[in-house]
Amino acid sequence: MDLVVIEKNELRELMQEVIEGMIKTALRVEETLDTDGIAAFLHVSSRYIGALVDEQGLPATLIGKGYRARRKDLEAWWDKRLATEIPTTSNQ
Repeated sequence: MDLVVIEKNELRELMQEVIEGMIKTALRVEETLDTDGIAAFLHVSSRYIGALVDEQGLPATLIGKGYRARRKDLEAWWDKRLATEIPTTSNQ
């Protein structure tokens, strides 16, 4: 076995990188979007989000004056909508 010597500042930087990577991964798993983020994800107006929640079951919660939703819930909702849509064909 070889012995590796690391200086304190190198070890500190390495540990900081590892911790930052872990935090980014954790945040990505539970990424929460606000009203504007939800609208950007769905490519719709932020004013339309309330109607999607009320009429189409968009999985978002009203907190104060804005909505919040987990990205993974939005992705599941979108995938379900795509799976249940009837494909249309054009004769033109």
